[in-house]
This record gives sequence, C-alpha cells and structure tokens, in this order.
Amino acid sequence: MNWFKKLFTKEDWRLVHTLEVSATWDKEPGTVYCYLFESNKGNRKYEMKSTWVGMTDHPLEQFFITTEVYLKTVFPWMAGRKVPGISSYSEVPDDDFMNHIKS
Repeated sequence: MNWFKKLFTKEDWRLVHTLEVSATWDKEPGTVYCYLFESNKGNRKYEMKSTWVGMTDHPLEQFFITTEVYLKTVFPWMAGRKVPGISSYSEVPDDDFMNHIKS
C-alpha cells in the first residue's frame, strides 16, 4: 500500500534555479528568464518569460532552444543529469522554512 500512497500524492514543486539570457529579438534588446523547477518525485520542468512586449510562448521557446545556455545547461538538466550550479529539490528549503527564518 505504500507504493499506492506515493503514486497518488500531489507533487511539490520548488524553484531550484533561475537563468537570465540577454538577447536581441527583431532588433529590440531584451532578456529571457528561464525558471527551473524540480518536484519531490524527481520530475523537472522549466518556464520562460521575456521582457519583449507581445512575445508569445511558442516563438519564445523556439528562440530559447537555440541558445547556448539551453544546450549546455537546461537540456542536460532536463535529461536528469546533475549540472553544476543548479540545486536539487532536496537542497532547496521549502517556503515554510524560509518564512520561518525571515521572521
């Protein structure tokens, strides 16, 4: 029954690292922020935001996957490798602990 509980428990996601890439899109300078998340079950995902006005997610992702930062950092991390400088889920304290420390 322990496997059943582990299988159906909700995943707890934590922000483990933020990458910042300065670039130019359509002759307009801007910045792309890539947020790396890891769950307590070992799953990984990333989300991107940019400073460009009107940039939708699809062109942003198509642009970002061609950058050197993605190829050397995000891609190996998403494949499950340990990348220097990126913490794992167990190395990042949860929000309750951080709030307790701040007060």
